[in-house]
Amino acid sequence: KLNDNLGARNLCAKVLEENQDCTKAWFRRGESYFALNDWENAKKDYTKTLELEHDNKAAKNKIALCEQEIKKYKMKEKKTFANMFDKFAAIDTAKETADKLKEGDTLKNISEWENSPTSMEPAADANSITVGGDVSMSMDIDQAIREDKQNGELDN
Repeated sequence: KLNDNLGARNLCAKVLEENQDCTKAWFRRGESYFALNDWENAKKDYTKTLELEHDNKAAKNKIALCEQEIKKYKMKEKKTFANMFDKFAAIDTAKETADKLKEGDTLKNISEWENSPTSMEPAADANSITVGGDVSMSMDIDQAIREDKQNGELDN
């Protein structure tokens, strides 16, 4: 009556610790649970009230109300979570598709044979090598040896 549902629940629990047969405490605690939207516990307390007092019409009505609220809550929850995983899977698929479109097909863009020169000129000097591929470079072994000697990297 004072809208202190937590306090009422706690007081009823204390009463029930001392006297398990107090139907009024079971009913009032059920009322508190109901007001706190804890319909499962409210239903248990109303059921206990009915066990102790078989002709309690208020408890019977409250059990029916609890069942309705539980059913409504489950339907709402079902609606909230319906197809949740399907929606997440669709989002993931869309992201993967977008990423693939951004990257492009890298294997289609690789064509080292088409981009490399088709005619390689033979080396005029046996120590001069032309290297092909992605990076074009020319290497003169004699020149490299002379540079290494100048830098003191070779001892001959």
